[in-house]
Amino acid sequence: MGAKAVFIPMQEPADSQIGNGQALGHGADPAVAKGLLARCEMVVGMRLHSLIFAVGAGVPCVPIAYDPKVSSFARDAGLGESIVIGDDQAAIAGIMRSAWDNRQASADKLAANFINLKKQALCCGALAAQVLENTEH
Repeated sequence: MGAKAVFIPMQEPADSQIGNGQALGHGADPAVAKGLLARCEMVVGMRLHSLIFAVGAGVPCVPIAYDPKVSSFARDAGLGESIVIGDDQAAIAGIMRSAWDNRQASADKLAANFINLKKQALCCGALAAQVLENTEH
């Protein structure tokens, strides 16, 4: 595909062991991690926050659906096909190739969905504030 792969650990230092020394550390600073992911052309992410940060920056993603929270977010964000633990190499390669080839269309779709995703994210906080406000009286 002509892409350079980098590893950005989301849970330092534990995830840093996975990258075989090729990891871009961020000192556990979420703003730095978000900035690194925003500069990517495509993100293949297993950790939920890697996907949230990438989607927030309009970066196309391929989720690795190891947990229902990742699958749920991928569905809500409209990320398309996920890699599932146990997929064979040919299936993974096909998913990644398709995502790479269609990354501009995916970025456009993410940009169009961003306002709705942001509203959904803020909804829980607003609901909690409303409940707390009503119970204080």
